[in-house]
Amino acid sequence: MAVSEPVQLLSAPPVGTDGKGARWKRWCSGPVRCRLPEGGVTAGLAVVVIGFRAQKGLVDAVASLLAQETVPEIVVVNSGGGDAGALLERFAGRIGIIDVAQPLRAGAARNIGIDASSAPYVAFLAGDCRAADGWVAARLAAHEKGARAVASAIAVPGQENAAALAAHLTLFGLRSPQMRPPQALRYGVSYARSVFGELGYFNVALRIAEDTDFAQRLGRSLPAAWVPAIRTIHRNPRTAVALAGDMFGRGRRAARRNGANTSIKTVIGDARQRAGAALRIGRDALGFDGGTLRRTRPYVALASLAYALGLARGAARLARGQNLFERAEEADRAGRGERAIALFEAAVALDPESVWFRLHCADAHRRQGSDGAAAHIRQAIALSAYRSANARRLAAWLAERQLHSYGAELAELVGYTLPFERELRMGSESASS
Repeated sequence: MAVSEPVQLLSAPPVGTDGKGARWKRWCSGPVRCRLPEGGVTAGLAVVVIGFRAQKGLVDAVASLLAQETVPEIVVVNSGGGDAGALLERFAGRIGIIDVAQPLRAGAARNIGIDASSAPYVAFLAGDCRAADGWVAARLAAHEKGARAVASAIAVPGQENAAALAAHLTLFGLRSPQMRPPQALRYGVSYARSVFGELGYFNVALRIAEDTDFAQRLGRSLPAAWVPAIRTIHRNPRTAVALAGDMFGRGRRAARRNGANTSIKTVIGDARQRAGAALRIGRDALGFDGGTLRRTRPYVALASLAYALGLARGAARLARGQNLFERAEEADRAGRGERAIALFEAAVALDPESVWFRLHCADAHRRQGSDGAAAHIRQAIALSAYRSANARRLAAWLAERQLHSYGAELAELVGYTLPFERELRMGSESASS
């Protein structure tokens, strides 16, 4: 689930437990309402349901889990406002609810749910999705056979709505239950709880694809088992307007991770390639007949073009950020400190996940003696603490400037995002002493 507006990440060092085992508090700050069931948990699987502004879909998401033959431990993590407790009052006593006032990225919501639950395996369900029958039992069966990571399928929607079917083919075609293991994209992954203690948590700073980032960090050491019997029901757009808007937004948000070109030729080529791949999945893997493909084709073309246009728009935004950054560097070299800060801030606003932009902006603030450096340094810490190379570079940057208190903050965060990096933690701690 993507959050649509800028989000405050770690504004201060993450707090630890409150003496009662509330480790989840280290992933958020500000007002929080928490209601967790009393007594011990006997379920084998915990499911973290991720909500934003207490959307109504949370009711169906939770109900689908409670309707499973094997009922899991359920923790709903809602952020950004709304009253998830009131919305889910009918389930009181059967689920945990953590309502965080500030908006969170999905990675932070995942991490809160991991730390607030206790079952030996942990799965995740977006607040706009539902778990199909057997979702929990099939996961547990795969885990109990030895899989530490288990990927799931997205159920294919009915053929009566062409827009919904086109959304599935374009976005989730390679996650359809009919896909063979070599071709299947392995998302919707549940993990053995021990994975997080050994290898770290989800990145709290990424706007999208925190699950992709986590899987890439694990690499080949922890491949996810493909279990198509685990089917998640996704709420797809059902009109052409909704489909185009959804796909454009997804493309725009994906530009930083996927890369894109703003030329019309590239946009058209990308759209054609995406549409062709989606229709081949429908024909070859899902076995759609000619009539279904003909009805769906215009919507697949629309979805693919909207996504490609979104990618181009996102790429143009990043290019503007780069241009502003270069102008800021020129102003900084010319001794025009206030102008440099304004340009650096504008560049960061266009590309808030650029650690490089943030650190240059922090340096400019420090040279001017202004108060803006701290926020950028802490955002850089939040962005860098999940990959060893990035954390090492930031630790060196902090040490070079003798910013030892921030080095200690990085070391604290690395302690549970990169638990195997003892040398990095010790180096930062010794520098701060």
